[in-house]
Amino acid sequence: MLNKKKLCAFLDKFEEYVPALSFSAPFLSNIALYYAGFAFVKNPYKSFLFAALQVLYLFVSLYFANKLWQERGAQKKNWLKCVGMGWVFVFCFAFSAVQFGYSWILFRTAAIFAIMGIPSIIAGAICGMNNKSDMFSLLERLCFFILPAVFSYIVMIIFDISPFTSTHSLGSVSLGRISYLGVAYGLLPFLFSCIICYLDERPGFGNIRTLENNRVIRPFMVLLLLAAITLSGGRGPFFCFVLFVVLCAFYYVLKIKRKISIPEGIVMGAVILIMLLPFQTILFDKNGILPGKAMYAVRMTFFLKHLDKGELITTDEDPAIINAFNIKKLVEAPVDYHDEEINLIKAKALSRSTLFKLAIGEFLKNPVTGMGPLGFTIKYGNYPHNIMLEALADLGVIFGGVFIFAVIGSFLKFFYYSLKDKNVAYMMLFLSGYFIMFMASGSMWSSSVLLFIVAYSMSYKANM
Repeated sequence: MLNKKKLCAFLDKFEEYVPALSFSAPFLSNIALYYAGFAFVKNPYKSFLFAALQVLYLFVSLYFANKLWQERGAQKKNWLKCVGMGWVFVFCFAFSAVQFGYSWILFRTAAIFAIMGIPSIIAGAICGMNNKSDMFSLLERLCFFILPAVFSYIVMIIFDISPFTSTHSLGSVSLGRISYLGVAYGLLPFLFSCIICYLDERPGFGNIRTLENNRVIRPFMVLLLLAAITLSGGRGPFFCFVLFVVLCAFYYVLKIKRKISIPEGIVMGAVILIMLLPFQTILFDKNGILPGKAMYAVRMTFFLKHLDKGELITTDEDPAIINAFNIKKLVEAPVDYHDEEINLIKAKALSRSTLFKLAIGEFLKNPVTGMGPLGFTIKYGNYPHNIMLEALADLGVIFGGVFIFAVIGSFLKFFYYSLKDKNVAYMMLFLSGYFIMFMASGSMWSSSVLLFIVAYSMSYKANM
C-alpha cells in the first residue's frame, strides 16, 4: 500500500527543480524518449509517453502549489493573482468553444496549456516567492543528461550523415522525431543558464568544484550548445542567443568588470566564430564552409537575402498567389468559409511577413473586440508568430491591450528590481533572451515562458 508520508517526503526533494523543469521538461522528455528508442520514427507510443511525462510534471507542480498555499499564508494574495490568470485562459478557451465550436486546434492548445502552461504558472509563482531558488545551476547540471544527444546531433549535421533530414522546403535536420526547432529552442535555457553561471562565478559545475576549472569548462559547454543551435538552422533561437549575449555584455561591463583569462578568451573567440557561421555564406557560397549540406547556411542566406530587400520572408511563397489583393480577400472571408480558391491562398500563406499582414488586417477589421480567442489560428490553421499581433487580432485593443500591458509591465518591474537584486537581474537577462521568440515564433495561447514571466512578476513583490 502506498505510504502517503513517504511519497510526500520523496516529492519534497524535487521542489527546487519545478522552476527549472518549466523551461526544460518537454525537451528532457523528448531526449529521454530518444535515448529509449521511441523517437526515431512516427509511432503512437512516443506521443503517449511524452504526454504521460508532462501530466506527471503537472501533478507534481500541483502538489507543490498546494503545499506552498498552506505554508505561506501571507503570500496567498500573490497566489490568487496567478490562479486568476490561469482562470482567464480557461475562460478564453471556453469562450472560443462557444464562438467557433469544438476543433482539434482548440483541444490541442487547451491541452498544451493544461500540461505545460499550468506548471509554468506554478513555477513562476514559486520562483517569485523564493527568488533565491538556484534555477540556473540546476539547468546547468541537467546539461549532462542531454550532452550525448547534442554531440551526436552536431556530428550528424557536420558530416551530413543524419537519417533524419527534414522535408522542409528550406531544409533542416531533426533529431529523430524532435524537430530542428524543438532541438534549438529546447537547448536555449541550458545555454542561457551556463552563461549566467559563468558570469556569476557559481561553483559546482557537476562534480567540478574549483573556480578555475569552471571558468574553462563552462565556455566549452556554451560552445557545444551554441554549435547545435546554429547548425540546426533555427533562425529564431540563433537570434535569441545573439540578443541574450548583447544584454549579458552590457551587464558584464556595467556590473561585473572581471578580467578574462587566456583560456577563457580562446573559447570566447570560438563562440564568436560560431555566431558568425550563418553569415559567412554571404561571403563564401550557399553551402557554407563545413562538409555536408549546411542547412543552417541555406536557411540564413534565404532570410538575409530578402531582408536586404526590405522583405521579411522566412519561407518559399508564390508571389502570384500571396499579394495584397489576395491577403485582403483572406481577411474579408469569414472564419468558417468554404471556398477552394481561398483555401489555396491560405495554404500558401506561410511566411512571417504574410502572417503579420493577415494579423494586422484582422485587427483593423475588428479593432475593439477582435476575432475572439484563438480566432486567427482557427481561421488560418496557423498563428501569427507574434504575440503582440496575436493579442490584438484575437482580443482587440481592449483585452489585447491589457495582455500586452501585463507583459510589458512585468519586464519593467524586473528592470526596476534588477537594480537592487542580483537574482532578479539574472532572471531578467534569462527571460529577455526569449524576446525574439515572442516576436517571431511564439503564440500567446501556448507559451509557457510567457506564463512564467507574468506569474513571476505577480508574486515577486512579497520578497521585498
